[in-house]
Amino acid sequence: MSEEVGEACGILTVEGEHLRPIIVFTRGEEDKKSFKLLTDNPIPLEGTITGFCIQNKEPVLVADVETDQRFLDSYKQLVNLRSYICVPLMARGEVLGVLSAAILSPSRRFGTSDLSLTVALADRAAAALENANLQQQLIQAEKLAAIGDLVSGVAHELNNPLSVILGYSQMMLWGSGEE
Repeated sequence: MSEEVGEACGILTVEGEHLRPIIVFTRGEEDKKSFKLLTDNPIPLEGTITGFCIQNKEPVLVADVETDQRFLDSYKQLVNLRSYICVPLMARGEVLGVLSAAILSPSRRFGTSDLSLTVALADRAAAALENANLQQQLIQAEKLAAIGDLVSGVAHELNNPLSVILGYSQMMLWGSGEE
């Protein structure tokens, strides 16, 4: 990963009050260890910059996590962040997830040009997520339509013999003089 993007970045989707990582990229073995915790456990939204970003539906740039009051102290210690960018992935006015990037090194900080790049990438990622969701809905609709066709065919196949049986039953009743 290039120095411009950060030491870790990821796309996470919103599931209730938590985030589920879809993909997380890190640079170096130490970064992988730090962020493995994020991929193994649900990530809470409450008290985090990511939660703030989702709630307000706007990008957030935190140049220095240590001085930003929006981060919980326990969360700061958990992943040892120094600088952070979080951009909501929006489709039809709803937040599907976030694109985030983090720097762990105390010697570098994100700036507004990094935020602009992340916003542009988030727009494309949101479109891709929305397309994937629509594709899943289409597949589900096609499955339901196929089941409907199957049920209709079965009903038709049952109806034909039942009509014959009903016809013979009525003929038998007429032949016996009963109606």
